[in-house]
Amino acid sequence: MISYPYQNKDLSISDRVNDLLSRMSLEEKTQQLTCAMVMGEPQEESIRDGIGEVYLFVGLPPAKELSAMIRAVQDQVMKQNRWGIPAIVHQEALSGPMLADCGVFPTAIGLGATFNPEMVKDIGDRTRKQMVNIGVRQALSPVLDIIRDFRWGRTAEDYGSDPTLVSEMACAYISGLQGEDLREGVAATAKHFLGYSQTEGGLNGARTVTDWRDLRENFAKPFEAAIRKAGLRSVMNSYSEYDGELICGSKRILTDLLRTDLGFEGVVVSDYTSVADIVEKCPIEDNAMDAGIHCLKAGLDVELPNQYGYGTTLAEAVRKGKIEESYVNCSVERVLRLKFELGLFDKPYGEFEEMDNTENDEKSAEVSRKVMTLTKNNGILPMKDRNMKIAVIGPTGDNLLMLNGPYSYPAYEEMMMAMLGNGKAGMEGVKFEEEAFVMSSEKKKTIPDFTKDIDEKIRSQHNGTKTIYEAIKELYPNTVYEKGCHYRRDICDFAAAEAVAMGADAVLLTVGGKVGMMAECTAGEGIDNVDVTLPGRQEELALRICEVNPNTVIIHTDNKPNPHAPPCAAPT
Repeated sequence: MISYPYQNKDLSISDRVNDLLSRMSLEEKTQQLTCAMVMGEPQEESIRDGIGEVYLFVGLPPAKELSAMIRAVQDQVMKQNRWGIPAIVHQEALSGPMLADCGVFPTAIGLGATFNPEMVKDIGDRTRKQMVNIGVRQALSPVLDIIRDFRWGRTAEDYGSDPTLVSEMACAYISGLQGEDLREGVAATAKHFLGYSQTEGGLNGARTVTDWRDLRENFAKPFEAAIRKAGLRSVMNSYSEYDGELICGSKRILTDLLRTDLGFEGVVVSDYTSVADIVEKCPIEDNAMDAGIHCLKAGLDVELPNQYGYGTTLAEAVRKGKIEESYVNCSVERVLRLKFELGLFDKPYGEFEEMDNTENDEKSAEVSRKVMTLTKNNGILPMKDRNMKIAVIGPTGDNLLMLNGPYSYPAYEEMMMAMLGNGKAGMEGVKFEEEAFVMSSEKKKTIPDFTKDIDEKIRSQHNGTKTIYEAIKELYPNTVYEKGCHYRRDICDFAAAEAVAMGADAVLLTVGGKVGMMAECTAGEGIDNVDVTLPGRQEELALRICEVNPNTVIIHTDNKPNPHAPPCAAPT
């Protein structure tokens, strides 16, 4: 039933936005500029007068269950405001949806190695269909940072170091994700604007170290391409500081450069807890209200993942005369426009249908084959004799978890398992006060290993998935496996590995780090390195194995190069 012009699908989006905006109270408007992180049912206080966005931090229930949860939360949100305004539900989607029962694809750094934008667009399209089916309509992806310093822990999330390559891949993925009609698409969120990867010492969230020309001509290039060529709908700020300003509060970056120069007209969302950083990490402002005013004036539209300086705090600031309501109206107009473009007012839920990942798994396997890169061959490859004795040695050779990257379903599953077992989460910007998520000092000493549990989950959702050892053994029946050493800790059995290597015709040495969200990882968000050598005692393992068997092929599964591969090996 149509009661107001904004409910009329036949009107233009601009007319619908203007009509709705004119009817909203100040509190209703400021609520559209914030988000609620929901663990179960949302607290009524957090969604009173509605909410702009929702993030369901509920673990990894089956997709059908999650879709039902989203429907229930959406109903609550729409009932809490007079105008029935739905929320945008967001989630990560770097390697496919970071959700159970969905496709899992190679990381961005691997996709960059394919030099195949059409393949990347297809992955974006497959991701779009599954997210829309469940009811998630904004992806906090892709990452468009330019990688130059591989000590930075988030290198797996990026397409590479060349601005043109990153631009091509960005446009391809965004086109697939958003689709030809955004009413059946997912709003892509390009991140992290700007210069996030070019920090002092390769440290996450530190000072961006480069000049303005480099920032504009190189680091901004993929974002400009995404805006002008792919119709990018959303941008997320960098955690870093540039030229004395935190990016989340920099008008020079978020308005003058992003909007005036690059022509961006969409929604700028904060990386998690960025607004609070202006008070808590880099005290430019004294309190939440001043932080919210600072960021909104700079050009930051929406605060994620919870209210701090926006929402009711921002409404109070307007009533006190600390900031003009016109700033609020400008950002709310952008948020409402995106919601109308997504068709949420007319279709607020996903129409869930059971998903079959058979085709997605086949595509993922095809892409993975194209991701593999042979860097050197001393004549060992190809290995044509199926009866030869093969030794697979190394910490990444017989598990599935370490073959996945950060912000992927397996990495997220590990984080949730650890948290539910009183572990420690490594996800930036997520804070918990609940007792269930507090890790005792005793449990810090013995962080459990969930690799086997996660591998079982992967196998249950993706039939036929194999570790490197399992896949090799199918081709070469005379194959054995020996771990040799832990990927990170000082736990090793070099003697056993050397004995296996000496008895083999050839060795496949599987080495690399663990990229994810936990403290035990060797790379990931906030997990940076002092160098780019192999972690733990893996380099020593490699030298020992090559010494006893020169017919060694190194299979390096990490997200960053290792410059010290033994000369006898044929690295891939």
